[in-house]
Order: sequence, then C-alpha cells, then structure tokens
Amino acid sequence: MADDAADTLSVHLTTAHGVKVLASIATNDDHDDLSLQAEALRLLSEHAHDPTIASAWESSSVLTYVLASPALKDADSDLHLVLWRCLAQCAETVTPLLPQLWSARRSILDVATSIQDAPLHSTSLAAHTLAALVASVAEHAPALLVPSASTGPFAGFGDLSDLGLAFVRQVKLWYVLTNEAALLSMLAHATTTVSDVKVTFQAKLPALVCREYVLYHETFDLHYNAVAFLSNLMHVLWRDDVAAPESTTRHDHIFGHVVLRLCLSKHKIVWSEMRGVLEHIVMSSPDFAAANLVPQPHLRGAVAHVAAKSHDVAAWTTSLLDQVDTFETVHRINVIQLPSLQIDLALRDAVDVATTLKTTGNRWFRDGNYTAARSFYRVALSTLTVSEAFNASRRPTPVKLTVGHPVKVQQGTAWLVGMVSDVNEDVVDVMFDNGTEADNVPIHKVHMLPVETSAIADLRLHLCMNSAKCLHALGCTQDAIECLTFALTVSSEHIPALYLR
Repeated sequence: MADDAADTLSVHLTTAHGVKVLASIATNDDHDDLSLQAEALRLLSEHAHDPTIASAWESSSVLTYVLASPALKDADSDLHLVLWRCLAQCAETVTPLLPQLWSARRSILDVATSIQDAPLHSTSLAAHTLAALVASVAEHAPALLVPSASTGPFAGFGDLSDLGLAFVRQVKLWYVLTNEAALLSMLAHATTTVSDVKVTFQAKLPALVCREYVLYHETFDLHYNAVAFLSNLMHVLWRDDVAAPESTTRHDHIFGHVVLRLCLSKHKIVWSEMRGVLEHIVMSSPDFAAANLVPQPHLRGAVAHVAAKSHDVAAWTTSLLDQVDTFETVHRINVIQLPSLQIDLALRDAVDVATTLKTTGNRWFRDGNYTAARSFYRVALSTLTVSEAFNASRRPTPVKLTVGHPVKVQQGTAWLVGMVSDVNEDVVDVMFDNGTEADNVPIHKVHMLPVETSAIADLRLHLCMNSAKCLHALGCTQDAIECLTFALTVSSEHIPALYLR
C-alpha cells in the first residue's frame, strides 16, 4: 500500500500544479489513511532542495503546518516521527529553506524540549534535527551565526533571562541520552561570545566532554566533535591563539593543548572547572597525562595559574612538574623554547636580543602563561646586566664628546646622569635627567656612558614592570613589590611603577 501511494504521489513532483496537490495532501488532516499524508510529507521534504518545491513549502504554508501540528509534540501520534523526519531531512539538505528554518529555530527548540520525556527515538530525532540545522547554516549561511545585540545568547537559541543556561543544559541532557556527537558541533557553532563560554562551564558540559574523552580516547568515536567543541571555547576566549601547538594530526595532542589553555583563563568559572579536569586526568590517567600534557609548553603555566588560586593542589601538581623536569632532561629540550643566556654581546646586540625576548614574553603573557612570560623577562634582564658587565671590563674605545651623548657627572657624593647639550673645546654643557642643567663642565669631570644607556634603562624598566605583573598574577605579591622597587631604582619617578607598588 505504501509503495502504491509513493508511486501515485511521486508523479506530482514533475509539475507546479502537482506540487500544489502534494502540499495540499501534506497539510490536510482529514485523511482516512494517514500513510497518504505521510508519503506526501516525505516526498516534499526529500525534494525540497529543488527551488520550485522549496517555494511551495512557503506558498502553501507546509513549514507552518509542520511546526504547528499537535502531532509534533505527541509521541503517540502516527505522524509524530513523520513530521520530525520531515524537519530533519529539510535541515540536512534543503538550502533554499534554511532562512525559514533558521527563523523558526526557537519554535523547533521549544517543541523538542517539550518532548524530552518521550521515547528515546523521538528525543534523538529532535536533537538531530537541531544539530543538522546548525551544521547546514554553518556551511551554507554562516552569516546567520554572527552575533548581534538582538540575537540573544547562543545564536538566539538561549533566553536572555538565564543567558542561555537552560539551552546548554538541554543540549547536555540530549548528549548524555543520545550520544549524538553532532550536538557538540552544534554548540560549538552557537557559542560565539565570552558570556556563552562561561555559561557552558556553568552547565559543566566541558568538564563532562573532557572526562569522556580521556576515558574513551583509545576507542572514542567522537574525537573530531569533542576537540572542535573545546577548541572553539578556547578561540572565543583568545581570539588570537598566538601560542598554538605545532601542526599535528593527533587529536590527543590538540586536546592536551586546549585543556591547558582553558586552565589559563582569567575567568573563575572556567579555570575552576578546568582545575578539576586537570586533576582528574593526572590522578586517573597518568599515562595519558604523561603522553599528552607533560610535553606541552603551557603545562607549567597552567599548574602555576590554578595553584595560585587554589590551596589544595600541591600533591598532584608537584608530581606533574617533576615529570616535566624529567621530560626536559631526558629529551634535552626546553618545552617553552627559552634560549640560553648569551654572555659576550655588545650592548647594541644585547638590546636587540632583550627586546626580542621581551616580545616573546609578551605573547606568553597575553596567553595567560605568566610562568613562561616571566622566564623570558628574566633572561632579557640578565642579558642586559651581563652585557653591561662584559663591556665595562673591556678597554674603552676613545670617543669624542658630541651633542646628545649620554654622560654622568659627579656633584658632591652623587652621580647625575644626563646628556651633552653643547660642546666648547674643553668644557661642555649638560642637561640632567632630573631637569637641572650645568654649564661649562670641564671635560675631565665628565664620564661618558654608552650610547645604549637610555635604551637599556627604558627596556629594563618595562621588563621589571612586566615581571612584577606576572608575579602578582601568580600570587607572589611580595616578590612583585620587590621587582617594582628595583624598577624605581632605574626611574625613581615612574608613575605606573609607583602606583602598582
């Protein structure tokens, strides 16, 4: 009977009038045999990629009928699964209908949420429909996913009243019940703001995904979707992932990188959840941690970050850091690629090297890895100090004093630093850094300073400031104060340093 109905109705697909007849049958509830209506709905959904048939969905209000049908909510209705299959088919393959389906996404979500107590096959089909819709929009009409002030949380799926928390909890429930991997991809596409990310952590979904990944990582069929979901959370928090891992196809390695990046978040709801994830991985899967966390450049920074904010992490973090030390010793590498201190640089070269180290440290700082950033700042400071000592021990090259040359002049028991403002045979005029001036200073009382003196002082000041910020972020407040105090010996009236101290 079903085959006869299919043969009878399929001929209507060839003409515009026939399509209208099909639409009429599909939206008419007064059938003695529902199989005829079900077949009409199936044909219309399977061929709705055809623009002619897609237009009939709108002109004949087929989509309006499907969404308003009581059978969509009634799991006992003979049309219940038919209607959901119809929506799923359209969401998967029907590009012309995407704008209309997207506009109706909240209606579809509301109906899907209302049947969460229905049999699993109904719940699974409803969840799949929404996942397919978001996937199609992401592929064919990504502009619809761009957030705006009027969109609302999670691309419009969430309510402003709870910032989308109910929506994420519903997706989490579907994921647990159906194991539908595409739900993670759906949520990844819909998560576009920092607020969205924080809500996903409030719902504890990322922690669930991480624990499942570690538990089933050897036979896990959801590698791509799980890693893509977590990676999207990371990229929303850090729009510029400047310390991305080396190119690799290993999902486990990428997973480890993302876990540690999320541990470095400044948002408490994020790092506190990921602290638990990190501890779980270390305690329950030490082999996984050794293979996929220990080689990561962000591990020390992540451990220091969560340790600075929690007081119950000493035992497992110590074990983890010991493994990193062993890994570096065995493989003779430095996981953050920190260069060795160079001890025989000319001052100009030392300034260039220290500037490069500072730039690299700043990238780590923006990542939230204050441990790595501070390491680069320390080497930069040492580079300047060692170079100054090295060059001071060498025989100076005679240089004629010129206007603008840095010098120091002894006045009483103090040495004042400044620069030459005028040269007249055996005397010079000097403008000091403290704002005073001295005229006709005999040249034999003037001590020349390297031309790099000003650049070194400025660079040292900023390195000290940045180091202090790292120390403060890691909870080492007293060390940060001492660092700022040292910065003030370079520039005693530097307002930012005075304020921070």
